[in-house]
Amino acid sequence: LKSRNTILRSAKAATSPLHLEISAWDEILVDNALYILKQRLEFCEAIAATIDGFYSALSRSAPYVEKVAIQIHSNVLDKGGNIPTRADLLARFEQGRERDKATASTLIGIHRDDLEILFDTGFGKREAMGSTSQGQAKSISLSLKLSAIEFIRQITQESPMLLLDDVESELDDERKQSLYEMLRGFDSQVLVTATSVSSAFSSALGPASELVVNDGKISSR
Repeated sequence: LKSRNTILRSAKAATSPLHLEISAWDEILVDNALYILKQRLEFCEAIAATIDGFYSALSRSAPYVEKVAIQIHSNVLDKGGNIPTRADLLARFEQGRERDKATASTLIGIHRDDLEILFDTGFGKREAMGSTSQGQAKSISLSLKLSAIEFIRQITQESPMLLLDDVESELDDERKQSLYEMLRGFDSQVLVTATSVSSAFSSALGPASELVVNDGKISSR
């Protein structure tokens, strides 16, 4: 991508020798884009039910049913939301070449993909960003992280370490209690960083080593 953009800044005309260099990079970008996009879509499909399940467990005390979904937003997909053929994507790269030259950047490709998180409380799906409370947003973040760990565990047959930072902030008491219950049955090593940890959270984690950082020094408690 960086090499293609460098050539775009130097290209003057479609008939110049640089046109052939751009075409060569187009083929490399297209082949990699199709592979990576397919993997991203399969990943989203694989964890879709898991993330919604984790979120439901965290938000079970909510007064209404809250659903979470994820999807990839990509300008590589065709108008029907499908992965294009190699020939079609190459054609789109070529059709947008003059526009790319004008901006000296590649305007189509997986580097512009985005992960969209959708939230539904029974009134239709909408983007979670800007439409959820802090507690809901924190629950979504935790659900996504736990789903990714479960996905890795299934693929590798190993349990990744779970990293949690200031995990209790922004969660109400009911969501905290749900999180504690989930962590009690969690079989991965958990590393928590926080300015303070409640006794309920410590109890949920079970036997643990606690390190305190004070004035730049680390000590055991």
